[in-house]
Amino acid sequence: MKNDDIKNEFENIMKQKSSKSSNPFSLKKTYSAYIILIILLIISYLIYSVTEKQIQNDLNNQFDKAVSSIMNRFEVQYENKYNIVKSTSGLYQLVIEVVRDYFDLYSAVPVKTYPSILSISYIEKVYDRDLSIYKYFISTQGYYDYSLKLPKKKEYYYTIHHIMPYERNKHRHGFDISTQELFYKPAWKSVIENKIVATESYVSRSNDTLSFFLIAPIYIKDSKTNTEENRKNNLKGFLALELDIKKFFDEALIGFQDEKDLRQPTDSLVYFEVIDKTTYDGEKVVYKSSNYDNIPIDFKPEKSATIELPIADRKFTIKFYSIPNFATNLQKTLPTGVLAVSLLLSFVFFGFVISVTTSRARAVALADKMTES
Repeated sequence: MKNDDIKNEFENIMKQKSSKSSNPFSLKKTYSAYIILIILLIISYLIYSVTEKQIQNDLNNQFDKAVSSIMNRFEVQYENKYNIVKSTSGLYQLVIEVVRDYFDLYSAVPVKTYPSILSISYIEKVYDRDLSIYKYFISTQGYYDYSLKLPKKKEYYYTIHHIMPYERNKHRHGFDISTQELFYKPAWKSVIENKIVATESYVSRSNDTLSFFLIAPIYIKDSKTNTEENRKNNLKGFLALELDIKKFFDEALIGFQDEKDLRQPTDSLVYFEVIDKTTYDGEKVVYKSSNYDNIPIDFKPEKSATIELPIADRKFTIKFYSIPNFATNLQKTLPTGVLAVSLLLSFVFFGFVISVTTSRARAVALADKMTES
């Protein structure tokens, strides 16, 4: 009886040992499959990251391309206006006195070409003691209805002597523009630093047109300008180009010729605002893209950039934003889709590896069960 108990106990021990050793899904037998699964999961994440990064790079390139295209047009627009000021002011170094016909002829082309130009004017320094002589002199140039517009009596004035286009600016002819602080302060800076400068954006005329000026100092022909004192003593006046802010940027984006809208295609992937730092209003939005007001107030753009546009000695700050649906639905969902497919394939392959690696063990276990029965 005792031998039978020992025999039964031995058989039970052997059965338990056989059961443990015959488990086909034990970690000892399937660890290689789990290692492969971990590797596949890492690869899936890397594929997801690379796909997402590639899409973000594509979106960044699209955004940067749109911004660069707009900025290039703004820079070209400014260069054109700067060169007009530079070349027109250069006339006063060629001749002693630029008469009306000469000034009008030289200014007619840019005024007709660019609707953004409100006026090109020569502003002369006139002493109060010389007013009667000055009025006679200017009448000899065909300005028969010329009248001085002097808000207050001073030692000298800076009156608008020539102005183009004349018919649109008759009301400003003879105006002492030095009474406008926002013009006179930068104009004087142009003398001190001997260079073309720009004013901030402000309403300089009665019709509430927001504009800014590019100003160049004009000196007596062949006079010395090597020192600040010489420049102040030999200052004859200023050459000023007044630009309509809205038309300045519209012109760069759309294009005009003979005041006709050319409707060149513009970038629709972004919207933007132009900000000028002004004396009385601080940072002021002076221009918005045509699609700006169509954007929901609570919209948060995916991309944004802030770029400065140099205008003579000043700068406009331009803030660019990507439009809604800047990224397509495919671009938004592709990384997640790639990850989902990668994970699915990883687990399918993991199942296949598990099946292969445990096939022999499962066959042995099945044989053991059949033997026991």
